[in-house]
Amino acid sequence: MIRTVSMLPAATEIVGALGLMEQLLAVSHECDHPEEANLRPRVTACEIYGKGLPSAAIDQWVSERLKAHDSLYALDEQMLRELVLDLILTQRLCDVCAPAFDSVEALARTLPSNPRVLNLEPKCLNDVFRGIQQVADAMGQPENGAEVCQKLGRRIADVQQRVRGRRQPTAFIMEWAEPIYNSGHWNPELIRLAQGTPVLSTEAYSRRNCQYVVTAQTKFVQFGWNSSINQEESLAARLHMYKWIERRNS
Repeated sequence: MIRTVSMLPAATEIVGALGLMEQLLAVSHECDHPEEANLRPRVTACEIYGKGLPSAAIDQWVSERLKAHDSLYALDEQMLRELVLDLILTQRLCDVCAPAFDSVEALARTLPSNPRVLNLEPKCLNDVFRGIQQVADAMGQPENGAEVCQKLGRRIADVQQRVRGRRQPTAFIMEWAEPIYNSGHWNPELIRLAQGTPVLSTEAYSRRNCQYVVTAQTKFVQFGWNSSINQEESLAARLHMYKWIERRNS
């Protein structure tokens, strides 16, 4: 058994897909899938998590903390020591999305068990697949990774077959409500695989405004919320965007 902790919701979902949840001893404060993750202790915390703040207030809090070089997350160092870990799953792609990689790595070096810190840093769909296999390898079950990747590959091929020859609608994936952020990395690739044309969606994230999105002739808007956005704000953002689109078409 590889005694593992996940500090990233995506990593926890990968472990679940691999069928290795019995090796996952603890998770981050945001991990809620698969359902079994909710039975695990939490090794990270964020002072504003779960308080229902609007996205503009969250963005301001994050910006101020980063400007002051303050941490966004707290690590439960005592629990991490007591778990006698072999493996920590995290990422260094974005310091806003999870505890800073350098902090996690520095803490890991002080733990008596000397756990490996696995960095998951996908920037395209192939990187996502590669990350799944890396987790499977690190947890001692490489064959599970190959099986999951093959299944996902078949699902992608099935989608491509279903949409082949259809029109290519424009689409915008919104990552954050206020201010509006486009969704980057592998998401434009997903739109293309589904026979769509991504607009204002490059591999990098950036702020947008409603008028900018609408004048790009967007036909579909996909909302890619994370758990920090409440359902009421998600609905309000949808209505706001639809009003802009209706105004353009009138």
